[in-house]
Amino acid sequence: MPNDKKSDARIYQLKVSLQGARPPIWRRFQTWGNITLHDLHLMIQAVMGWWNYHLYAFRIDARSYEAPSDDFESLFPNAPQDAGKTLLKDVVQEEGRKFTYTYDFGDNWVHTVVVEKITQAEDGVEYPICLAGRRACPPEDFGGLWAYQAIIDQWAREGELDSDTLAWLEDRFEEAFDPVKFDLRAARRRLSNLRQMELD
Repeated sequence: MPNDKKSDARIYQLKVSLQGARPPIWRRFQTWGNITLHDLHLMIQAVMGWWNYHLYAFRIDARSYEAPSDDFESLFPNAPQDAGKTLLKDVVQEEGRKFTYTYDFGDNWVHTVVVEKITQAEDGVEYPICLAGRRACPPEDFGGLWAYQAIIDQWAREGELDSDTLAWLEDRFEEAFDPVKFDLRAARRRLSNLRQMELD
């Protein structure tokens, strides 16, 4: 559990932005530095609003870190590394560092992750915690950024969507579709749920 990992008191403040989204879609959150990259994947899923249906990969210093699997082959130097056995603090150690996180290799949602600062934990704060964000996350299995962007552009241009598209979106979101909306309380609730279970 992240809050049990106080032997390493460093806290990473991260900003995750969906590449190519116009207007920008991003989240800012803080977490312990000694979580695994698989933990980080689950946290990004929570703050962005993804549903963890698909595979993922982090790309850091020309090396790929992917979902834990029995298929990793360590004999090859460029083979993907196990994200479940790699700590964030071991591969990213400086403020200002950037790396990528790709979710769903079909739709290919690529995110830029920036380490905005590395600091000490604050008393009374439950980590991980989402601090801010902008705009709704695209729904799962939408067809990728180009398809979502076309919908957003139509929305901005015409102020409405055709009834079939709107019904599909509202079914996926389980509420009225609003591409502008970011629900901070919901993001924090999803992170709180992660604190209640084993992440590793």
